[in-house]
Amino acid sequence: MASDPKYLVGWMSEAFYLTFTGRTNSYLLTKLAFNLPYFLFAANTLSKNGRITPQFYIYPTYAHGTVIHKPFCVSNALSGCSKEVVSLAVLERFVLESYCVCCLAFQCKEDGKDKCLVEIVKFLEDEIYEFNKWEKIFTHTLLDFSSSNFSMLPSFDHSNIFLLCSIDPDASISMFTVSTVNGSASVLDAPVLDIENVDKESVLFIDSIKDKNLRITALCCNSGRLQLNIVNSSNKQESSYYIYWDGPLTRVQLFHSANDLRLLVCGAIEPAAIYYNVLKGLSNAKILLESQETDCIVCSTVFDIDFDGECEILLGSYSGELLVYKEQPKIGYLLYFKRKFSSPLYSLYPVDITGDGLYELLVFTRDSIHIMQHDVDEVLKIFKERLCSITA
Repeated sequence: MASDPKYLVGWMSEAFYLTFTGRTNSYLLTKLAFNLPYFLFAANTLSKNGRITPQFYIYPTYAHGTVIHKPFCVSNALSGCSKEVVSLAVLERFVLESYCVCCLAFQCKEDGKDKCLVEIVKFLEDEIYEFNKWEKIFTHTLLDFSSSNFSMLPSFDHSNIFLLCSIDPDASISMFTVSTVNGSASVLDAPVLDIENVDKESVLFIDSIKDKNLRITALCCNSGRLQLNIVNSSNKQESSYYIYWDGPLTRVQLFHSANDLRLLVCGAIEPAAIYYNVLKGLSNAKILLESQETDCIVCSTVFDIDFDGECEILLGSYSGELLVYKEQPKIGYLLYFKRKFSSPLYSLYPVDITGDGLYELLVFTRDSIHIMQHDVDEVLKIFKERLCSITA
């Protein structure tokens, strides 16, 4: 394992660091207009009188083509009162329109009972900094509902389905549909085969991906249940698989490799694992060695760090450790690099913020944001070496 980032080919150094107070939930947005990328995140600030105020920020901002490394606060106009934002989900810009749709879940208490407020808003790209101008197109209140995570099912038609999970096993998954034709939203009452057979389960995370004419959806539960449902474009179930782990599962992530479709599964008390060729079931798995030596894995991402054409796996733990795994031929994924942060990791996002064609890595912790960036000289060296190998 590499103990120093400079010995990890293609690894990144810290280019930007920001601290703030309050817990955070975040979701990445990519601005398509003018090729200016940015992301939106929310920080829940607890005041001295115990009032929770969610604040929404955009980073980075731009002025005359120059990147300004300072988050821009766009107020808490959507929340209306003392609520804690617990999840965000974003439907990317519609092909024929100039707006995006954002789903937000706020958690609060009413008469001592948990209540979740779901708000779906539409905004024009040119008005992203005018948060008060966002058009609220849908509001829905869920009583006795403690939300955990928003997920989105990839669309086969002109509507997209947002799923809101609950940590309460007696509360079913709430479903909302958004039309890509006119941006309207509504509660979805029709059955969705992607999430069937999880009644009375506390679903903590859902991930879904399209593969040709199939939609593959993975769900993980507090009971340790791992389920994989495969649905075709006619909304008919092709197959369904499930197994149980020994403890709660915190995250699942589907990703393509060069040869098959794989599933990353993270547990609260067990080591993380990779399931191979999941279109054929959940029978072929390998654990990620040494992942059991850290605390509960709460976030992950998969992308190619070192430009070798194969994706590395990144895990973030509640103890503040970032683990990077690289696949070795005939062996599997081995721990390649580890870094310790000062507070729990909440989110990991690869995104090209600078617009130079290279992904930066956004690391969200409980009280800070770290932006890791490749060494341009190192990247140029790799590019020249591969160019010479092609022309030789």
